[in-house]
Amino acid sequence: MLLLRHMKAKSFCRALAAALLAGAMQLSVATLSAQESIASLTAAAKKNNADAQYKLGLAYQTGDQVPMSFDDAINWFKKAARQNHAQAQLALGFCYANGIGAKADWREAFNWFKKAAEQDLADAQFKTGFCYYKGLGTTLNEAEALKWFSKAADQGSLAAQHQAAEIHYELKNYQEAYKLFRKAALRGMPEAMYRLGGFHLLGQGGAERDMVEAHKWFILALPLGRDEPGKLREKMATLYRMTPEQIAKSFELAKAFKPQP
Repeated sequence: MLLLRHMKAKSFCRALAAALLAGAMQLSVATLSAQESIASLTAAAKKNNADAQYKLGLAYQTGDQVPMSFDDAINWFKKAARQNHAQAQLALGFCYANGIGAKADWREAFNWFKKAAEQDLADAQFKTGFCYYKGLGTTLNEAEALKWFSKAADQGSLAAQHQAAEIHYELKNYQEAYKLFRKAALRGMPEAMYRLGGFHLLGQGGAERDMVEAHKWFILALPLGRDEPGKLREKMATLYRMTPEQIAKSFELAKAFKPQP
C-alpha cells in the first residue's frame, strides 16, 4: 500500500508540474504578445510593480520575447511573490518543486503554494492539499489535505474534486465520495468514471444499484486500461450475468454521454 502510494505520488508530481507549466506558457503568450512589450514590463517591474514582475518572470521562464533564463524567471517571481502576488507565489512554488532556477526544495514549494492558497487561488489550494496528502514539504496530514482539496473543489477544480472524493472514500464517508466522484465523472475524468461505476455496481453511498449504469461508466473509463475493450462484453455477460439488452443499453448510454463543462 505504501509503495503504491509512493508511485502515485511520483506520477502525480509530474502531472502537477506539467499542468502548471502549460498554464504559465498559455498566459505568457496571450498577455505579453497582445498587450505588453518586454521594455515596458521591465520598466514597471523595476518600479516594484508586482504584476509586471510576475509577467516578466513568465517571459523569462518560457523564452517569450527574451532569451529563456530560469535564473531571471525565479528572481522576478520572488520579487512579486514577496509582495503577496498570488500567481507569482504559485509559480515560485512550481520552481522550487521542480528545481527550476533553484535547487529543488519541497519545503519552499509548500510554503509558497500555501501562501497563494490562502488567497483563494484554486490551483494553489489543490497543490497545498496535495503536499499535505503526500507529506511533501510538510507533515503528512489527511485532514488538512481534505480541507484544501475541498476548497479547490468548491471552486471547480476537477483534480481536487477527485482527490477529495478519494479521501472521503478512505474515511468511509461514502455519500460525500459518491457526490464528488459523480461531479468529476460528469466532467469527463476517466478515473472518476471508473470509481462511479463501482458505486453503482455495489449500490454504495446513496447510488442506485444498477448494472447498466455501472457499466456505462466502466465503458467510458476504458482509456484507463483497467478493462480490456475486447473482453468487456464477455465480462458483462458472464461475470455480471447481464442480458444482451442490458449490455447494448450500457454501450448506447456511453456513446451518448457528453461531458459537462
